[in-house]
Amino acid sequence: MIFGVTLTSCNVQENKENNKNETQEDAGLSWGRKSAMLETDDGWFYVFYHNFNKDSQVDNGLIPYQFFGVNLKYRYHEDYVTTIQYESNGQLVEKEVPAVIQILGESNSTAIKLDMDEIADVLKYSGGEITNEELLSLTTDDLTFEELDEKMFLDLIREALTGEPHKEGKYGYLPGYALLEEKQYLNGYKFQIGFIVTVGCLDAVVIDVLYQTGSGYDEYVQLSDMVASGTATQEQIELYQFIENIENGMLENNDCLYLSSIDSVAYEFSNIDISRLNLFLENIEQGAYSDYIKYPG
Repeated sequence: MIFGVTLTSCNVQENKENNKNETQEDAGLSWGRKSAMLETDDGWFYVFYHNFNKDSQVDNGLIPYQFFGVNLKYRYHEDYVTTIQYESNGQLVEKEVPAVIQILGESNSTAIKLDMDEIADVLKYSGGEITNEELLSLTTDDLTFEELDEKMFLDLIREALTGEPHKEGKYGYLPGYALLEEKQYLNGYKFQIGFIVTVGCLDAVVIDVLYQTGSGYDEYVQLSDMVASGTATQEQIELYQFIENIENGMLENNDCLYLSSIDSVAYEFSNIDISRLNLFLENIEQGAYSDYIKYPG
């Protein structure tokens, strides 16, 4: 069920580059991006991008329209395998690979695959052209989705195409999205951080605590779920609220170091070491996030 609307940092204007106070022209990129994003209550973020050349006389091979969905809260369970396709030596190759982060395009759901194929056809991924006007004229009668919400998809298109260009930020070196976590449990828990970066701006940040319940890959419970189910202690509720404030501060200031800028000593929790979260965020700021990538198994 969808409960949110567009979430953007850096005010309203996107993927990866330069100072958060610069406009697109100041930053020197030859292209711009409009975007719209929707969050669901199960951790999914659905995103639509319209990429455009700032100079209409220049063709730099941009893919003009992009739609994707990624889950920043829940990863796949152990042994989840998805099928990917790629080109090798001019041949289309299909391969099964383990997966961790949930991405719409890698879903094993037949219905989702059909929907994503239809979206690829609508947006002309494989060739041909479609204009803004043609996209804006689409209605749900023009779509035959099996599982995805047709109205949601069209609402994202309209919001992006009729909105202002996304402002550019300083995080051009970060991936467009990621779901990261500490390498191992220490004292029975570890931090997990998911984010979406749009032209260098933090557009979504989801921080959670995973409490270990056993030795298996999937044997943990998440702080956010404990709060939602009413099983969290009062201190865990306060920790959850503290984390929400950190997320909001990071988005409002486009700053992975927001936690470092506040007096975190005032927020001490008996069983949680906030300095670990601070180090995690500092490493993301520095682009040193490879140790936090979760691998299957």
